Amino acid sequence: MGVINRSGPSAADLTPPAPRSRTAFAAGHLPGTYGFEYSDSSVNYLGWLYA
Repeated sequence: MGVINRSGPSAADLTPPAPRSRTAFAAGHLPGTYGFEYSDSSVNYLGWLYA
């Protein structure tokens, strides 16, 4: 076994990401795609697109 395999995986970074504005969040997505915030009406929005 190699040295890396014997030492095992490194610890996971479990810190939450820093909050961003909606504009900054949307800028990181592909043009022409849709993004929906998770809320009580998420299913309604997705159903509206599907119909």
